[in-house]
Amino acid sequence: MSVGPFLFTFILAMSLVPASSQAQTRAKAKPKAQASCWDPEKEPAIAEIFQPKENYKKAEDQKTIQLIHDTIWAHREDIDPRLVYHRMVGESHGDPFVLSPDKKYYGLFQFGGKPYGSNLTHKQIIEGLYRKNPGVSPRLIQVKYYLEQYLQTFIKAADNGTGCNRDKKYHQYTNLEKSTYLNYGACNRAAMNREIAKCSKPSDAPYAKACGFSYGVTRGYASRVCERQNPGTRPSRPMRPAVPVRSNARAVR
Repeated sequence: MSVGPFLFTFILAMSLVPASSQAQTRAKAKPKAQASCWDPEKEPAIAEIFQPKENYKKAEDQKTIQLIHDTIWAHREDIDPRLVYHRMVGESHGDPFVLSPDKKYYGLFQFGGKPYGSNLTHKQIIEGLYRKNPGVSPRLIQVKYYLEQYLQTFIKAADNGTGCNRDKKYHQYTNLEKSTYLNYGACNRAAMNREIAKCSKPSDAPYAKACGFSYGVTRGYASRVCERQNPGTRPSRPMRPAVPVRSNARAVR
């Protein structure tokens, strides 16, 4: 087969193009796949804890589970949702009634002690909310209390300069500082080391599961959180505790 001068020139020109340039051309021509995002409902460690339990399954259905997820998502500007799930999985494995062996800590987030200025413990306040909201999922009540009361008092304390870092407002805290602050009431080096250690103990099975999806968040890198496409119906106003809750004290183990 004869080869014309034009074709010969084209082949010669292509042979002189560096391989790297050809690779770049192919890369530009091929659209990049969108990076995946993190979805709590696709996380096995979280799906596992949201299975019906015999002592409170009557108060929960799929809509309730969606509402729990939506409540957590609604506070994503205050705290990365993965940190909330991290605490629930690691501390209680989703059991709202669990007590620590020494009986000092209670519930999903292992609340302990009293809010500042209160005569009631967190456990007593939460139990009062159960009585005021019969038939409502205890897990939904505790998640709302944690995010709408407990967390907000910590934010106010931080913004007033009495948090764990006087030089920063709460929203300037790193995820590790937020997680440590909400867990220990402080985020000094010793407290942060204890928080980091939770993901460094192979024998701690609950936290091993939690750290599987939260490790990157506390270390400063993680995939984005997925948008929730079909949010449930959120209550028009937050539930209020029986007494004002102000916090500058350690309230969660």
